[in-house]
Amino acid sequence: MRKIIDDLSVLDTVLEFASNQPIYKQDFFDHDLPNDHEVTTFLCAEGFLKENERSFEITYKGRIHLNKGGFVGEHRKRVFSIIVSVATLVVAILGVILQFVV
Repeated sequence: MRKIIDDLSVLDTVLEFASNQPIYKQDFFDHDLPNDHEVTTFLCAEGFLKENERSFEITYKGRIHLNKGGFVGEHRKRVFSIIVSVATLVVAILGVILQFVV
């Protein structure tokens, strides 16, 4: 679970950097970050970043996504939703069982 959060936070970090100013390819790729090409390719393919000749810029979709909590926030909301659904199911089942027992 922690690995998922780490991977998603990398995506959010790149979007946050791009939200302040363009990310110049030379600066970004010179640091030999793990999976840097995969990250930028994914973000561009999903429409969160726009690739120019020398830089990456955040798109409107990317800004909206960040404002909604980014990838980590989206993941946490999904996990919370699953937990609430399971808890609701357990309470409903207990209610049915108790109705027949009492």
